[in-house]
Amino acid sequence: MSRKMHHSNSMEEFEEEMAQDAPEDQGPWLVCPVCNGEGKTVNPNIDCNGLTREDFDDDPDFREDYMSGMYDITCQACRGLRVIKKARIEELEQNAEDRRMTARENGDFESWCGAGDWRFG
Repeated sequence: MSRKMHHSNSMEEFEEEMAQDAPEDQGPWLVCPVCNGEGKTVNPNIDCNGLTREDFDDDPDFREDYMSGMYDITCQACRGLRVIKKARIEELEQNAEDRRMTARENGDFESWCGAGDWRFG
């Protein structure tokens, strides 16, 4: 799994990409609440339903890998940019609600539990 992060070659390229991603009428840029401005998160497929102490105790290598960032991916909410607009937050809320509704309609409790995780985008 790649831990590739978004990196612009220059401040000018970065600003151009930011401008393309969200027009000015969407308000100010906000620190991404999903990755807390880190640009990366743990892959939600690894821990969206929670991990217990037993998960780490049963597999010390998993614990080491998890803590080292081996399961980190580029944040799906901000695409690694570390900031988002309010409209994107609203989109994340709607996407989570849509996933929950689908899981509920399918009677899939496990999926419903993880559906509210904004890391899925």
